[in-house]
Amino acid sequence: MFSASPLRPWSRPSSNKNGDVFTAIGPETDLSATSKQPVARVTELTDAFKHPMNRLAYLNKLSKGARKSQQLGAIWTSELAQLPTISFSELLRSLDPIETWGAEADPTDGIHVGPGMAQLTPLGQEIDMWGVRKKYRSDTYPLSDYKILLRCAGAACDFSVMGEIWKMMDETGMRDLDPQSNFELAKARFLAEPLYSQYDLARLRVRPINLHMMKTFIMSIKGRQYLKILGHNILGRQRHMFGFNRHSLEHAEHLTRILRQEKPPFRLFTVAVRLCYILDTEGLCALMVGLARCGSLKVVHDILGRYWGVQIMQAMAYAPDSSLRPTQKLLETIVHCFCTNAEFATAIRVLDTASNAYRIRIAEETWFQLLEWAYVLCSKPASTEWKILKRQFRGTKGVKPNAVDMIWNTMTAAPYHIQPGFDQYLLLAGGLISQNNIAKALDVMLELEPMYRQLQAEHEASFSKHAASSALGVDVPQTEMAWRQARARKLAAHYKLQLLCRKILKRVGKSSAGEHITVRGVPQFIQAFRDLLPDNVEYPIATGMVKIAYTPPFRRLERAMVKFTQLPALTADVNIVGRLKKPRPKKIEEQRMVPAPHLSLHGFLTQRPDWVRVQRESLARNVGPL
Repeated sequence: MFSASPLRPWSRPSSNKNGDVFTAIGPETDLSATSKQPVARVTELTDAFKHPMNRLAYLNKLSKGARKSQQLGAIWTSELAQLPTISFSELLRSLDPIETWGAEADPTDGIHVGPGMAQLTPLGQEIDMWGVRKKYRSDTYPLSDYKILLRCAGAACDFSVMGEIWKMMDETGMRDLDPQSNFELAKARFLAEPLYSQYDLARLRVRPINLHMMKTFIMSIKGRQYLKILGHNILGRQRHMFGFNRHSLEHAEHLTRILRQEKPPFRLFTVAVRLCYILDTEGLCALMVGLARCGSLKVVHDILGRYWGVQIMQAMAYAPDSSLRPTQKLLETIVHCFCTNAEFATAIRVLDTASNAYRIRIAEETWFQLLEWAYVLCSKPASTEWKILKRQFRGTKGVKPNAVDMIWNTMTAAPYHIQPGFDQYLLLAGGLISQNNIAKALDVMLELEPMYRQLQAEHEASFSKHAASSALGVDVPQTEMAWRQARARKLAAHYKLQLLCRKILKRVGKSSAGEHITVRGVPQFIQAFRDLLPDNVEYPIATGMVKIAYTPPFRRLERAMVKFTQLPALTADVNIVGRLKKPRPKKIEEQRMVPAPHLSLHGFLTQRPDWVRVQRESLARNVGPL
């Protein structure tokens, strides 16, 4: 996100009555740099406002020039001193990750990019080593508007910068002038927005080991030791730092270890109640998410009963224009708060109560979120951890293996009639495979095949349009962003389908599928998804083993030596032995599968637009003139 150096307040460029722009001169300001700049600079900035991609290129140019110069403040002053106040405010608003970047300039199109997807697909170029989108990182500090700064810090999952910005707001008096800034801090500090959690529900779910010694709950010694061994084994095998604290350089510290602290959400909630800051539903929902992150579901129940009367099965009287009237945001918060603590059944009951009491129709996004939570809680890491403590929580934690089927049948039937999309079909197929229901899983996969081909067609069409616009020099930023988003959707679908195909082939022999599945269903499945399956396919039948060899026209992946620095495990959730000596980071160098440079039209459609020109130049250098 931002640099870790201490931040200092900047002064906004101001103007006098005549419209002359001036700025404060500090000890580090270069007077020669603040002289009148060419008019071309202002024209370049004006062009940058026309599209997010233009703004991104302009800001990158400024940041590169600032890195080369030793006087960072002088460069920013010389570029921004010629701007009127309105233009500067527009430039700062263009950096808002919620209102502007998230809606217009996200090349991943709101797709969760996991460690495997980042390693095996070109989408890894958009993600840094901590699993955060690179476009929310910056080496420069804007001048004002702390709300946008808090959003940028939340999008980068940088808690250190959040504290510094909040301290600056206290020193400048901005915190008392805008009570809503407390809720903006709550959203960023507890990662309450989907963008802040990188659209990954499983990354910040509450783990049982983090509830130990919280309030009156004390875990048994045997269960605690078992959970530590599980966490230690997972941390020792993984080769990524997704979801970890970027400022912890001596040991590996997951973000959930920071979010488990109960004092920050209680402090913000107490201040908001004492100073009467609770004026709308959205701010209160952000505080509820923060309380759920540390496992304080009792306080969440009290808030629902105090402000909305959900627990007593009665509706409170709210005016139609009341800011505290329940909305879809409240229903989404209820699902998130209870499901992140693995109380899936409670989430369904409270959701149904709130929906019926206030006559709010459950939206598609809420159903899709509930379906994804069912899949996450049925997965092996989550189900194994909560199964250890099932007796201590009296069976209220966790879900049944058929939770995905139950949510799917409920939301698609009357009276909801929800139409699932491509991602929801993927979750259903994954849930059926985990139950060894290969017959239904094959039917769902065959329904996904035309949807995947449609994504491929959209990807190729968007690239053709971008290539034509680049040749003509018309609407290049718009077509480039559309192409990159189409590529992200296609690559994400390709990666997820490939994982499901491999799981199906592994479980065909272990399931109770009949001969009609292995003789007819599997060959039809292989024919539909041959480009997603391994080169050599093997699966058992009644009379032996079927082996199919296939040579792909181009290599999607290749092996390469990759270096990785593994930090020692010292936190209480994974430390299983006492510290006998000073731990040191471990440097690992091993072979991994990485995207291969394609030598076909497929590579031309998946890499950057100038891929063909680069390949021709490299071939000319290696081969020489003919």
